[in-house]
Amino acid sequence: PQVKVRRAAVQALGKCGEAGVPRLLQFFDDADESVRFFAMETLGNIGGEAAASSTARVLEAASEQDRIPARRAALGALGRLRGAGLRHAAVVRECLHDEDFACRLAAIQALSDLGASSEAASLGALARDENKAIRQAAVSALAKMGAEGAEEALRFLEDEDQA
Repeated sequence: PQVKVRRAAVQALGKCGEAGVPRLLQFFDDADESVRFFAMETLGNIGGEAAASSTARVLEAASEQDRIPARRAALGALGRLRGAGLRHAAVVRECLHDEDFACRLAAIQALSDLGASSEAASLGALARDENKAIRQAAVSALAKMGAEGAEEALRFLEDEDQA
């Protein structure tokens, strides 16, 4: 079906609330990025533990099966799920060293959105990452994590390639 039709399906599933979550997750593998993004946003708006748990399972499966677009969408959705997604911060942490650059950034952003201060040390470890954009994203995320984040952000002061 056309992109418009798939987006309409995502919208309809969003109106179903938690009952629409299983079908909504299937759109994380859609060929069109705008459909994946819309599904991610819609899932975040539904919220709840069922959505977060299902999304975490999709993230784990997508990582095992090397489904990069689905990983990115699941990471974005978990970040949008805030409190319910916070329980799954450890699953998100596993993507900090993903081979896909965009997945790495999505994992950092998700931990930031979640306010996952329990993962501050994992983000702090990125101070030694070879990629400047990764280091910048990590320190930015740490800035939103209170005392734990501030302490880990100190590791970035030694970065000679600051922006």
